[in-house]
Amino acid sequence: TDNGLSRSRLSPLWSRYCHSCRRAKDAFSLAPMKEIATYISSCGFGWLVILDGSSALVWGPEDILGVSLSIVEGDEEKTRFRVGLTVAVVGLGLLIGPTLTNLLISSHKDPALLQATCIWCGIGVMTLGWVAVALAATYGHYESFLVGTFIRTLGSGTVWIGSTLLLQMLTDAQFLGRTLALAATGETLLEGLSATICGQIQDRGRFANNNAILAWFGAAMGALLTTIWTIYHLRGGAAAQDRFRQNYQAAPASNPEVEVASTRNHAKSDKISVEEDRGNSASRLPELT
Repeated sequence: TDNGLSRSRLSPLWSRYCHSCRRAKDAFSLAPMKEIATYISSCGFGWLVILDGSSALVWGPEDILGVSLSIVEGDEEKTRFRVGLTVAVVGLGLLIGPTLTNLLISSHKDPALLQATCIWCGIGVMTLGWVAVALAATYGHYESFLVGTFIRTLGSGTVWIGSTLLLQMLTDAQFLGRTLALAATGETLLEGLSATICGQIQDRGRFANNNAILAWFGAAMGALLTTIWTIYHLRGGAAAQDRFRQNYQAAPASNPEVEVASTRNHAKSDKISVEEDRGNSASRLPELT
């Protein structure tokens, strides 16, 4: 009797334990990772996952130069002012860049155009900004450094927002979260890699002007990646494929009232068609004798 009672008490606990183990096993299963890897490799636009990471490689020197070029030896108050001004210019460029491209280019209606915008108005503009920063670092002009930083961040904001929007347009809903997570992971890792290389150059470099070398490194990286992505785009890679462009043809600006009216008319026509189907089916019923 005692054994029967103990077993009856332990049975619910054991079933809960087994259920918890199964849930933990499902949570740490590699199946979702395999599934997203298969999707990325077969979707046709998988390389876009590292488009944001490419811009992060070009951004890397900023983590070092942003402070280094703002320092004024022996004047702590002016240094604080310059650091704050540099951060403000960075934020302004990141805000204005995607805003301008959104106003001037209707790229959200065409994945191929949005991809080209990310490459040329994004990474390409970042490269031009690094050239301006390199010249400013060479001749020691802080104001020119701010101009170059503003130009560079115009491109940074464009590619960061545009690449995310591009993935949202093309990715199936069931894979979107994991796809964006992969893109964010790649962006973080590649920016860290670039910043680490630049930090080594800044600390151990034996150049006459390490700051200028870092800026030219950013410009060279930007030029290289812009060339690679341009070739990929012109050869019909990723969003430049016709099968993606056909789903996003340019359309006139929408009118909410018209859309509501059309939606209602569509719903009304559906109701009428359903009633007609019912009438037809009723007319097709055999007559009872």
